[in-house]
Amino acid sequence: MNFRTVSRPLLSWAIPAIVCTSVACQSGWSPAATLPAPRSWFALSYDPNTTSVLLFGGGNGPVDRSDTWLWNRGWTQATPATSPPARVDHCMVTDTLRSRVVLFSGGSVAGLRSDTWEWDGVTWTQRSTPVAPPPRRLSAMAFDSLRGRAILYGGVVSTGNFLSDMWSWDGSAWTNLQQVAPPGTRYRHGMVYDEVRDRVVLFGGQTSRGTPPVSNDTWEYDGLQWANRQSIFYPNSGQAPGRMTWNGSFRRSLLITSNIYTWDGTTWLLCTTNDPPGWSMGTWTTCYHSSLATNLAVKSSDGQSWELQIPARGEARDYGIGCPSGVPIYGYPQLSAAVVGSGTGPYIGHTLIDIVGTLPPGSGGAVFVTGFMPFFPGVSLAPLGLRSNCLSLTSADILLYSPPDPASGNLQAFTGLGIPNDPYFVGLLLYQQALVFDPSAPGGATVSQGTVVRIGIQGVP
Repeated sequence: MNFRTVSRPLLSWAIPAIVCTSVACQSGWSPAATLPAPRSWFALSYDPNTTSVLLFGGGNGPVDRSDTWLWNRGWTQATPATSPPARVDHCMVTDTLRSRVVLFSGGSVAGLRSDTWEWDGVTWTQRSTPVAPPPRRLSAMAFDSLRGRAILYGGVVSTGNFLSDMWSWDGSAWTNLQQVAPPGTRYRHGMVYDEVRDRVVLFGGQTSRGTPPVSNDTWEYDGLQWANRQSIFYPNSGQAPGRMTWNGSFRRSLLITSNIYTWDGTTWLLCTTNDPPGWSMGTWTTCYHSSLATNLAVKSSDGQSWELQIPARGEARDYGIGCPSGVPIYGYPQLSAAVVGSGTGPYIGHTLIDIVGTLPPGSGGAVFVTGFMPFFPGVSLAPLGLRSNCLSLTSADILLYSPPDPASGNLQAFTGLGIPNDPYFVGLLLYQQALVFDPSAPGGATVSQGTVVRIGIQGVP
């Protein structure tokens, strides 16, 4: 195939955060310094003031702790002038607008707590308010940076009853938020804020004492209401306290259980990893270190610590199926994507080439459809006169037409899409499909399978 000069449409007007691959990412763990004072039931959050991961509290056998530690590729014990009382099963979140780490609730031998504390990089300050959520443990918090408030949901009280209330903290006051169709009572759930899509994402948790006691449902809160999000694939564990986190370099929500999964707003997908020794047997708490662009995971009981890094590798994968040509020997149109001259990618600063073949005799070429939202399992194109099994697999945000290519004997059509040389596009997902003009097919056309491409950086393995 002799590639001709191709156009370079600008992509900067739309940045999605969605993925549709059987394996969402390749990731790797590397050992980090072990926490000098191992414990369980602690909490982690990123401290922008010290550019460190902050650890507070936890328990070691019958002893509850009130110490503060900072990790920045090494553990250092902080010596604040004031500290919250010792506790376990509390939650912490980073207020990125005010540069504070917010701590709430938890329990100890003295009972459950409902106090609120903030860390400013030097010391802890208790924030006394006339109204506060009831005491609880094993709840979850996420910080909604668009609306400037921390969101608290659920937990369990001393009687063993589960909670379904939701509160917001704006730095000065707690507000009990009214909900429409909330996720329901639960504790040990995971919660994180999707910084790209501006949604609070909630996953799993224990919802009852019956069978099954553990849920694997996914919910999103857009600042006004909850929505139950269906997925074509679900993680294998619904208990995720301290195990949901944001990964800023990959721009995805992560769920860390016995495996690692990503949520993109459409589905959960599996990351392949070289798991640390004893990974599946331990309980881990994780936090994203913004300055180092890495996720720290600390194991309960022994303090074993590991770093998770997800390289920005470009790749292309198929999804869905096409529909066959009206001439049986030509089969299904097949779409492929590659970078000019390399056959791999795609990468920022390069041109993504889309090729479709084999075109049937008399074909007028193809329309290449690029979208930012996949359709599952697909939308039938029968209303347009095509076969009922011809499915649209992506939104039609960019349309590029190409006639048959004479150099291929008119058996292929291709076009090019320019990727700006801007790191902001790393991790961008594009969903593509080709509509092939076929005079022998019903409606005069067929469609290829879908292809999802993730934009990466050249040279990343």
